[in-house]
Amino acid sequence: MATFRLRRFSNPYILQAIDPPRLLRFLDPYRDYLAGRGVVLPPAGSTGPIDHDRLVEVFLAPEAGPPKELLDALFFVDEMATPVGLVVNLLTAILPVASELI
Repeated sequence: MATFRLRRFSNPYILQAIDPPRLLRFLDPYRDYLAGRGVVLPPAGSTGPIDHDRLVEVFLAPEAGPPKELLDALFFVDEMATPVGLVVNLLTAILPVASELI
């Protein structure tokens, strides 16, 4: 089985820096899986606390058969959360608009 190392999702301080409603939207499809691993998320749209430390523990030890979609989402966000990833995202957003102007 292939493995990957999460650089950003393995740090609770980075998770705390993510806008809580945005983090909850990202995690919402995996709410049942996370609850089964001891991470009880506040309701969507809530300002309730998120247990960032427990989230990191779950992300770093996914032995309980995490959904493939969750692993894919974590991988893609983690890989794109770099200066190069930012440039790629910006160019992807800008190029279609720029080509219409030319």
